[in-house]
Amino acid sequence: MKLKEKVDFLINKLEEIYPNLDIPLDHKDEYTLLIAVLMSAQATDKKVNEITPILFSRADNPYDMVKMTIDEIRNIIKPVGLSPTKSKGIWNLSKILIDKYDGNVQLIGYHGQTIFHNAQQKISKQIGDGNLLSSLLKKDVVYNFREND
Repeated sequence: MKLKEKVDFLINKLEEIYPNLDIPLDHKDEYTLLIAVLMSAQATDKKVNEITPILFSRADNPYDMVKMTIDEIRNIIKPVGLSPTKSKGIWNLSKILIDKYDGNVQLIGYHGQTIFHNAQQKISKQIGDGNLLSSLLKKDVVYNFREND
């Protein structure tokens, strides 16, 4: 069996075992999902889900988020790690959404989970379904970035 066939077999098995995966990060809309995803870098979903209710009780939209200081955000999200960078990112992202997009998330970029990538052989396989995410959020989703690598 060639490498591409092995990878395809694995993908098919994973899709058979896990046909409908839920979004593991707790959220109520695309903004809170975006912030939860930003917080999830180098953190577990469990830890993010413990901290987001605290943050979102203070600010669950970009307008309320920019009313907080970066230090206030950092103090809340400190348990997820990398809080100095993440707190600046959350505040700046919220400000950009207000300044450029009337506070709305216009588009979701979704890379899925790369489980295999070989640039030389032009093989890349990801799990995750951008179409499912689009239907759940009722937003356009750009995904499958590596397909043509």
